[in-house]
Amino acid sequence: MNVIKPNGDFFEDRLPLPFDIRYALRYKEATLDSDDIGTLFNSRFSRFGFMILMKACEDNENAQIDLLKLACSREGNISGLSLTDVEPILESNPSISADGTKIALISRHGMSNWLERYEATLQVHASESQQLFALANSTLVAFDILYKHSIERDQSLSILKPSSIEQGKAIVGFHIGQSATGLTFDVLTRDFNRPTGAVILDDVMRTGSTRDAVLDFWSNDSNLQPDFVAVGITSVL
Repeated sequence: MNVIKPNGDFFEDRLPLPFDIRYALRYKEATLDSDDIGTLFNSRFSRFGFMILMKACEDNENAQIDLLKLACSREGNISGLSLTDVEPILESNPSISADGTKIALISRHGMSNWLERYEATLQVHASESQQLFALANSTLVAFDILYKHSIERDQSLSILKPSSIEQGKAIVGFHIGQSATGLTFDVLTRDFNRPTGAVILDDVMRTGSTRDAVLDFWSNDSNLQPDFVAVGITSVL
């Protein structure tokens, strides 16, 4: 079954994952290494590749910014990214790996269904008066939709890293802004100014420590608390 993605190209819904990826998910505790990530980009699964590569580069903000710049240079079209596009990042980070469990969960429900949820959610909750923050890394599978509802509207897009927030790290995310000369890419430090009326987007409605940590980190002032929304309603999508 062919479905049209938000950016207009085609994605074969429920296309079988490559053998190496299925093997890693089943027999390698879902750990995907740099070769596996390359396989995703080389086999029509660039959305998953983008999400997992961002996750694998968790401790390398420069690599993550390079990847965000690459995606934005394609107007958010991460499904069009190829192995050649990301080879410099993979070659510079040969020892990276990341948990790919989310790939199996999304695949089980169908990528097209998941993308439709993102589109519907952002149509309701993204507005010109509210700044959008996406929680890494699972939401990045729909980066083109995030881009559409923020950058294409001449607004900014921020990405928060929950693991960095919980671990007390100095850098907790990224901010893609607008300027007269083009897009700007900056890190978010723990003391960044929290905007009023922000929207924080997650893939699932969290009720545990991660959600509490993010909200506590954001502000103790009830007037500054963001609108926390989710694409799914359970921890298993």
